[in-house]
Amino acid sequence: EEEEEEEAVDDSTSDGEMNSDDSEDDDEEDEEDEDEELERSIDSAKENDGLARSLQLQQSLPSISAFCAAPTANGLRALAAVGSERLKKMIEPFASSRDQTESARLFLSVIIAASGGEKVEKEAVDVIDTLVVSVSSHPRKPIPTIVQLMNHVVAHVDVNIRREENLVDLSSIGRPTLERVLQELQQRGRLVEARGMLGHYFPSVNAATAAPTAVAPPRQTFSFSFGTNNTASPVIPKFNFGGK
Repeated sequence: EEEEEEEAVDDSTSDGEMNSDDSEDDDEEDEEDEDEELERSIDSAKENDGLARSLQLQQSLPSISAFCAAPTANGLRALAAVGSERLKKMIEPFASSRDQTESARLFLSVIIAASGGEKVEKEAVDVIDTLVVSVSSHPRKPIPTIVQLMNHVVAHVDVNIRREENLVDLSSIGRPTLERVLQELQQRGRLVEARGMLGHYFPSVNAATAAPTAVAPPRQTFSFSFGTNNTASPVIPKFNFGGK
């Protein structure tokens, strides 16, 4: 009888331990389920916030002309938020033009919006990248359209050849911001045709993106032209861009 009682006690103890273990396992599973549910809720909230933010930006999307008239960080965010395909459609009318004045106005306005101290350089690169790709898809001879575009940019930031165009408020252009954006575009391989010009006016841009074993490019001479027949403009001589 004593042995039977001891066995009963052992069985009872064993059952209790098993029940306790099962209970702990259940608690752990419940905690894991709660953690997973919490993570899903957080992810869902982030996604909803992202969609809401994207919708808000798109609703505040300015026209290109309105943005250029008053370039702001929020306006730049809105332009970047629409995506490259929609943005291409917005800028196609002037990106395909022989006169790259409006392309240059957008380029410089984006730089101004990114020069105000807010963290929107990524958006600036994305918008200008789309612009450059669109402009480059309409090749011109003898002066490539991307060179025409960069001529406009240089003419606004280089005091030696600054023109009377004044497409934007020159005092608002942050040259360090401009150079960082140009470096990123160079790394993406977007400004190959204008590399000689950039090497002349922005030597730090090419230096930052050149391969360690890169060979110096041959001497190149580009006609500093905006690709238009505006006879009222002063005659600008040819410049040697890149190399000495």
